[in-house]
Amino acid sequence: MRCLIVEPVFICEYEIEARKVVEDRMNEYLSPTNGFHCVLRKLIEDNLETLLVGTPRQLRRQITLFQKFEADEVGIRRKKAYKKLLGNIFDYQAFKSLAVTRDYFSAYRLHAHLNLRVCAYCDENYIIPVSDGISGRRSKGPYDHYYPESLYPYLAISLFNLIPACGTCNSLKGHRDTVVYTLPHPYLVNFETDLHFKVSKKRLKRSLKPIKDDFAINLQVVSGCISRVAFTNMNTFLEIDHRYTNHRSTAKVLYDRCELIAAQIKPRFPGYNNKKILQSFFNVSADGYEDGPLRKLEADYLKNKRF
Repeated sequence: MRCLIVEPVFICEYEIEARKVVEDRMNEYLSPTNGFHCVLRKLIEDNLETLLVGTPRQLRRQITLFQKFEADEVGIRRKKAYKKLLGNIFDYQAFKSLAVTRDYFSAYRLHAHLNLRVCAYCDENYIIPVSDGISGRRSKGPYDHYYPESLYPYLAISLFNLIPACGTCNSLKGHRDTVVYTLPHPYLVNFETDLHFKVSKKRLKRSLKPIKDDFAINLQVVSGCISRVAFTNMNTFLEIDHRYTNHRSTAKVLYDRCELIAAQIKPRFPGYNNKKILQSFFNVSADGYEDGPLRKLEADYLKNKRF
């Protein structure tokens, strides 16, 4: 669960390299003597910058524009061939390709620029591409299309439609139409501040020590930036609450550590303030929490702790 940020320079350079790829594909797949191809080329050329680096809200307007074009020009019988043609023009395989080295239009380069180690949706799994500095071999960056490639192939290489996501989230989200079933967009909302993991514990007798099953973890909305519908869809489709039941043991470890600090460490070292305790016992640096799986769960649990 991360707020994704792309620097303006990267956006400009990405658009230049992606435009070259699209223009080459149009020259290869669109015939100048075919009337429909000429109309499609004009539509793409007029909107190419937005299709490549438009904001999520601008991409939503592009969907409306292309849906009108499909209704007026394509028809049902030609729809499959039309989508295949768009898939060849907006070539996601070229973006993922490891054979061609590009500075910006590259799954690996985008992942390196975002500097993200965990899934932008769930914060549960690593998504680190592997790079071999000796041989030059590297793995493909894992991405989800916020607006599904199968439904909107003209957004297949749109920069702000590419969300670094783990295989679990990618699989669970599948081809669901996010125009109909809205989800929080990692480029539009700040998951750090807009969502919060609440860890609750059953009331037990003082003589009983809690076990992991005594804890419950629930994701909650804590700002008005995420609609209730979008949040419910996210929790339902990606099964966040259900998946985090597997991490109740992590909640118990955090609870036990806090109890130990309050009972033994703090009385012995009264000079330790909250910042010093977090740095010493929870691996929190001056820059914040270490970027890794379940980091947000830990951060949210400790947010209001006072030792």
